[in-house]
Amino acid sequence: MNTKINKYNYFLFDWDGCLARTLDIWLDAYKQVFAEYDMYPSDEVITEKIFGGWDNPKKLGITDIDTYTKKLLKIVNEKSKTVPLYPNAIETLKTLKNRNKKIALITTSTRRLIEPPLKYHKITEFFDLILTTDDLAEDKPNPKLSKVALETLKGRKEEAVIIGDSKKDLMLAINSNIDSILFYPEEHNLFYDIEKLKAYNPTHIIKN
Repeated sequence: MNTKINKYNYFLFDWDGCLARTLDIWLDAYKQVFAEYDMYPSDEVITEKIFGGWDNPKKLGITDIDTYTKKLLKIVNEKSKTVPLYPNAIETLKTLKNRNKKIALITTSTRRLIEPPLKYHKITEFFDLILTTDDLAEDKPNPKLSKVALETLKGRKEEAVIIGDSKKDLMLAINSNIDSILFYPEEHNLFYDIEKLKAYNPTHIIKN
């Protein structure tokens, strides 16, 4: 493990696009549901404006957000139960656990969405804490998420790092005054502009 990374004792992981390869599932689901409303936003608009927030479809004119979300979750839930993880994700969690690091999963996904793939890959046991959108009223980048996580884990900001793939993860780190790791494998070029993400000054950038 990199010496700079080794200084951390509390690892706060994102799920979608960080451990689980779900970005294409979410993108396709958003496009499918938008099409039902006779709306056809580009991939760039969806990833930039819609990803990461349950109310974000309102930005494109969706008024009945509850109905929209139900349609979206039905599609995602069916496809994400056996979603693959990124290469070496399990090995990374095992390594951290073997080194007595504390690991939290902080996601804006629902518990119903993430529990099936966690069980499928048999990785639930690696997490000392799992926080979903069901557990707190706030979503990323509200710093209350990291505050609750560290209080539960009895950790300190100086020993913590937030690992994620999106601007919401990097903004959470900034708002929390915690170091960040931007996970940006080559395939993320399809979903994000690396230069825009670098503007949020991630402490580290890793590709695998």
